[in-house]
Amino acid sequence: MSYSISFKNSEGEDGPFSLCSIGAWTAFLGYVQQLPDKFVSLKALVETGHAPNTELLSEELIDAATDHAPKDAVVGKMLAALSDVTGTGAPDESASIED
Repeated sequence: MSYSISFKNSEGEDGPFSLCSIGAWTAFLGYVQQLPDKFVSLKALVETGHAPNTELLSEELIDAATDHAPKDAVVGKMLAALSDVTGTGAPDESASIED
């Protein structure tokens, strides 16, 4: 089993894109839960499976990788993969995790 991510905005939907295995998602979840509360969008994505603003999500992914670099290589790869697929994001675009 694996996880995928989809994006939705006023123009339609994009995805799903394969993201990671259950093990990688579990490691990433633990990492995000340890981040400060200012990572609102990233925490929402892992806790609810939905982030309503991918522009904010993109910024938070960069900040997390820069200011709170993960020690676990799997988590580092997850951050990079999520950042790559999210791109710069958009305020009117949402992201949803699917299993």
